[in-house]
Amino acid sequence: MKKIKTIGILGGGVMGELMASNIVKIFPTASLIVCERNGAHATMLQKKYRIAVTTRCEDLMVTDVIILAVKPQDFPLARIIAKKDALVISIMAGVSTATIRKQTHAKKIVRAMPNTPARFGKGFTAFFATRTVDREGIRFCSQLFDGLGVSFRVPAEETINKVTAITGSGPAYLIDTLAHFMSAAQSLGFSKKIAYQMILQTLIGTEALLADNPDPEHLINQIASKGGTTEAALREFEKADIHKIWHKAVDAAYARAQELGKRI
Repeated sequence: MKKIKTIGILGGGVMGELMASNIVKIFPTASLIVCERNGAHATMLQKKYRIAVTTRCEDLMVTDVIILAVKPQDFPLARIIAKKDALVISIMAGVSTATIRKQTHAKKIVRAMPNTPARFGKGFTAFFATRTVDREGIRFCSQLFDGLGVSFRVPAEETINKVTAITGSGPAYLIDTLAHFMSAAQSLGFSKKIAYQMILQTLIGTEALLADNPDPEHLINQIASKGGTTEAALREFEKADIHKIWHKAVDAAYARAQELGKRI
């Protein structure tokens, strides 16, 4: 693959804008163009990042790299044909490389799954590259995704759907859990503001504990003294079979990721 000079992004939504912001910082000499059909949002992107923005998908067909950042159900409407030797990178959940190849005619395809904490450089991105992607393409993807946090290249495409169910959707799982934790704190008489501060600081502190010792069972045993308050709470989690609920939730997300790809 020749040196990448032009990059196109299909979709300027949350993840598309994140890609644009990252590219501007990491590849400042590359020419970037974003296809965004919402006029007001397109104007914002143009002014904020000083990049070219278009409403015509076909304007991306001349770029060296095309990043697909639209919702899976909107992808068939784009009708983009990649130029010869172009690298197509998809961050769409569930859409297979076979489907992408069929629509774009691209030979070099990468499927990736970044997550929303990437906005703060704290994300996790797994990516799969087809055999036709050369070293330059792999290097570009590694640089691009390392700029969002931690990146990991997986050997099998099916792994991307599994990653989607863990890190792609994962932030919502944890936020939902913390929301219920906050509600429980409020039920004890704490204000919403104080409950939020308590839960947030507990989360930050817990992250430090895990960073120091990545053994959850050991940490739980340290915190939960026999016959104490923590043990009483954990017993309720066991009664509700939280373990089983988590497995069912992740399995549902994985099944949905597979289903999304089959619908296109």
